Amino acid sequence: MAFRVGQKVACVDASGTNFQNIPELTKGEIYTIRWIGDGLVKLVEPLLRNEHGSDEPLYARRFRPVVKRKTDISVLQALLVPSAKIRETV
Repeated sequence: MAFRVGQKVACVDASGTNFQNIPELTKGEIYTIRWIGDGLVKLVEPLLRNEHGSDEPLYARRFRPVVKRKTDISVLQALLVPSAKIRETV
């Protein structure tokens, strides 16, 4: 999965992140990537610091990209307009 810096991602695996001074992730929460390594990511917030104060990366597999989809309700609107064949039989 290819991530990029600045990309919004959703947490899909928050297990085992509440240890030492590292804040717990929340499954389903949206985060922003600020650094990418070999299978690892660092987030904008929360800044994950270990007991020595250094920044902790997380496994990228814990996240999935957030996909923005354009809403198109034209198909549903077409269902509201009766077709000519239905009107003829009535």
